[in-house]
Amino acid sequence: MDRRVHVRIVEAAGLCRLGEGPLWSDREQALYWVDILGHTVHRLLIGTGDVARWHLPGTIGWLLEREDSPGFVAGLGRDIVFLGLDPLSIERVASPEPGGDAFRLNDAKADRAGRIWAGTMPTDGAKESGALFRIDAGGAVSLRD
Repeated sequence: MDRRVHVRIVEAAGLCRLGEGPLWSDREQALYWVDILGHTVHRLLIGTGDVARWHLPGTIGWLLEREDSPGFVAGLGRDIVFLGLDPLSIERVASPEPGGDAFRLNDAKADRAGRIWAGTMPTDGAKESGALFRIDAGGAVSLRD
């Protein structure tokens, strides 16, 4: 069995102010990532090397690919949204962090049960505070200790 790993360097100079959250889409054979401060989602199509970008109306902390339909669940500002890219569509699902624009969603992962675990942080990054939330498949949001 051939266990060699093939690595491709993607020149990203100037693409992102704060690039994070790589997400592999097996369905699209593409690598997605977000530029939190640039309010942008990026997609690299592996087959062609083409990079596409979508500018969003606020900070984008993370993407998780939806299993049963096209698009993503995403952390946009302080909102959890359904995000479609072609064409761009945004549907708010929940706003787990009260307090206006003082906090934003920062990072998230899905567990085996399909729940999303999302963290928040102060928008200005000045304080060491934030919270961890769990979003159930039905959209119920709960603060975790």
